[in-house]
Amino acid sequence: NLQEKIRDLELERCEAQQKLQTISRESTHSDHRHRDDDPLSQLTAAETRCSRLERHLEQMRKTVRNTESDRSAVLRRQVSLERLGSADRADVQLKLQKLDLLEQEYHRLTETQGAAERKIRQLERRLQEEEHQRKLVQAAQLQTGLEANHLLIQSVSPHPHKSSRIKQKKLSTKKHPSQPQPHYRLSLGDVPFVTGTSTGSSHSVRANVQHVLHLMKQHHPQLCNERVLGHAPSTNHSSSSSSSSSCGEELSELLLTLQDEFGHMSFEQQELARQIQSCGSDRLRQDFEREMETLVKRMENKGEQIAKVRQHQAQQSCGGGKGAQVNVSSRVEVKARPGERSRDSLRLLKDMRSLQTSLRSCEY
Repeated sequence: NLQEKIRDLELERCEAQQKLQTISRESTHSDHRHRDDDPLSQLTAAETRCSRLERHLEQMRKTVRNTESDRSAVLRRQVSLERLGSADRADVQLKLQKLDLLEQEYHRLTETQGAAERKIRQLERRLQEEEHQRKLVQAAQLQTGLEANHLLIQSVSPHPHKSSRIKQKKLSTKKHPSQPQPHYRLSLGDVPFVTGTSTGSSHSVRANVQHVLHLMKQHHPQLCNERVLGHAPSTNHSSSSSSSSSCGEELSELLLTLQDEFGHMSFEQQELARQIQSCGSDRLRQDFEREMETLVKRMENKGEQIAKVRQHQAQQSCGGGKGAQVNVSSRVEVKARPGERSRDSLRLLKDMRSLQTSLRSCEY
């Protein structure tokens, strides 16, 4: 736009010069023509024309100066823009170089990250394999310990089969048709605060239960069998021995059932180990490993239960030996405490029942 203006001003300048030349020519012609006219009028006309031309020339000079100044400003602007463009190009090149360096660094970091992730996956697989092997070793140790304990129990006190036990029970029933009655004959009808016939002022269940336990310890005739209390110590000894033998049989049966359950669990553990080894997907392997963890916990609980049953058997065997020694050495003490052995057997039965309830709750 500025260049076009400069060109227009130059053209106007040329036209003005041409007009001046034409005017000067016309003036010369008019001078030649009007030599005979009035010189004063010619001079005034010439002066006015000259003044007009001078004004016009001054205007043209001003326009030329303005155009030259604008042109110089435009040139300066162009030079400054070129300098800025060169500086911007240098900055752009530097930025591009920095971007290239950053891209190279990013590629290098992505490669190192990929390698680190692969190493982490390998380590996780190794840890999973080691954890699986450790669980297998724990299960094998539990199984071997259980088998060793079972063999030790069989070698120390071999238990007869169920059929022989049934035959022995039948023979014992045939030999002793009149079974000894239990020491305690506790029924809910005899307990007042249970049936709602209590006339006392206390409504505390704990206090009432403590009162009933006190009556049982004192062998109250309301809660104890009169025939058992009136029998000789020989009958008491026979009833306690029969109850202890029945408790021992129940403990042995419970131990056999627990060992069978543990054997089934060990078989399930072996099957799970085979499935984990043959499994290809990670999700199924994780599910199998979770099942393995729960199964190992169940096996540990089952081992603890078996140990408790064996402890009860050992306590019963020790209690039986001590009771025999007491009966042989001093019969007076047995006569003085007729319900002690029955209390021991009752305590043992309570422990067995609590153990059975805990086993059922663990199974469910």
